[in-house]
Amino acid sequence: MQISNTGETNKDMGYTPPAPGRYVWQISEGMKIADKENGDGVNARSLQIPIEIVRVIEGDAEEGDKATYFINGINTNDMGERRLNELLIWTGQVDEFAKHFKGDVKDLIMDEKFVNKLYLKLLNSTFEATHNFREWEGKKIFNVTNMGVVSKKTSMVNTPASEPAAADNSW
Repeated sequence: MQISNTGETNKDMGYTPPAPGRYVWQISEGMKIADKENGDGVNARSLQIPIEIVRVIEGDAEEGDKATYFINGINTNDMGERRLNELLIWTGQVDEFAKHFKGDVKDLIMDEKFVNKLYLKLLNSTFEATHNFREWEGKKIFNVTNMGVVSKKTSMVNTPASEPAAADNSW
């Protein structure tokens, strides 16, 4: 195709976030660490976590719909640090991580061994979450409003929240 002005001023890229609701999510492959300088000139580390709906509790989304859960500034603010710790709780991974890694989450997120274990242990883990959307700088942003352990009445027989990821059972 040659470079040419088609007259288009925008295009739908085909990505539609799941409808607001309450779902059981499973962490998918492709988790990434992102480093970006924040407003204070400090390198802020964030986690981008691909998630997929594996069970609809309430809402109009479908099993298989995907989204990305972001945890921003894990090493630079208390909220980021707390959210990563909570994710480990909700996915049933916190006790093993606490046993094998000492120190503050904000420091551990900078440790390659810790990050590698996150990639291995969180894969295929499940949690329950409710989401909606909020506006930020004119954009519609995926906004998790409630998160927790998969409750017994909504759990899936083969993937309870307390079961470690099958990808790596060793520490």
